[in-house]
Amino acid sequence: MSNVIIGTIVVVLMTVVLNIIIDSLILREKEDIFEFIKSFWKEKKYIIMYSVCIILEVTLFILIGANSIFYLYYFMSLLLYRIAIIDYFTKYVENKLLLLLIITAVSSLVIDHGVKLSNAIITGGVTFLILFIMSKVTKGALGMGDAELLGILGFVLGFQGLMSILVLSSVFVFCISIFLIIKSRANKNKELAFTPFIFLALFTVLIINNI
Repeated sequence: MSNVIIGTIVVVLMTVVLNIIIDSLILREKEDIFEFIKSFWKEKKYIIMYSVCIILEVTLFILIGANSIFYLYYFMSLLLYRIAIIDYFTKYVENKLLLLLIITAVSSLVIDHGVKLSNAIITGGVTFLILFIMSKVTKGALGMGDAELLGILGFVLGFQGLMSILVLSSVFVFCISIFLIIKSRANKNKELAFTPFIFLALFTVLIINNI
């Protein structure tokens, strides 16, 4: 029990620190990290965003435990969460965070997480190639950032894992679209950012696989 409590505290602190680094040093929300920390408590958006992230990561820790698999999915989910938040508000997939996600994906090669290297390379490469072509054909209707993100997830999760993500995220998009139409909050030209649904699908799959 004490190990769980200590681990939870570590996850909370690590999540806060990593989010501060992302906002202050990578996304450059403020001039420097100390200025960001001083102004942090005045910004409700950061408190809410960090709190949700902490809850999600602690849940993941309790389900998976402190091992290499947890840290792989911890960094993946944290980065994807931040990518999803930015995409939701700006309709833009942040390339700096995608680069960090690529580094995390490459690090998965040294972790035995059940996906063979050949499966990872083929799934990631083919997924990106197909979506890249679709993005060009549809003239950006499918964002290049989405293509890159799904290619990275295909590399880490393999074919079966990626299919689960695609099916679940599509179901989430469908349900939300129907809800918005019924509530008359959307029209045929309304655009929904896709990465938040990819994140929800990834986290749902991780929870289901570890319950």
